[in-house]
Amino acid sequence: MALSSMAVAKAKPRGRQQKLADGHGLHLLVTPQGGRCWRMNYRFEGKWRTLPWARRRQLPGSPRHGLRKSR
Repeated sequence: MALSSMAVAKAKPRGRQQKLADGHGLHLLVTPQGGRCWRMNYRFEGKWRTLPWARRRQLPGSPRHGLRKSR
């Protein structure tokens, strides 16, 4: 299930890092300090990798819309 912009905005930091899944390996990582980072899990040459996409504060909008179109 895709994350709504409301769910992303309401994500609060907790005692541990939390991942809010958006589907197809894309998730939002929320740190205990309040930082948010879009990340994508992918498989390359049989190994799982994680690509940090963008920090929420650096972009005016959500990068996931552009990622969805490119899939």
